[in-house]
Amino acid sequence: MEKPTTDALTDHDIRDHIIRILVEEFEVDAKKIRPNSNLFDELGIDSIDVVDLIVLLNDIVGFRLPAEKYSDIRTIDDVAVLLKNSLANCS
Repeated sequence: MEKPTTDALTDHDIRDHIIRILVEEFEVDAKKIRPNSNLFDELGIDSIDVVDLIVLLNDIVGFRLPAEKYSDIRTIDDVAVLLKNSLANCS
């Protein structure tokens, strides 16, 4: 997985990285993915997969995302907001 430069990521870039991970690592059909797609109900991701997704995102950004926020994740946008807010707090 290509590591993006985190200093210039747009919302679109963040969502694209999340979608790429879902397609490549979790074999989610890209046609089913929308920003408001529910990870559990619509995409078949379970809670262990969410943790795996966060670990992959940690590797991309180079720091740990706050574990206490994992339970708030339901949609692609939730993951994107967590990542964006975490990046903003680290700059």
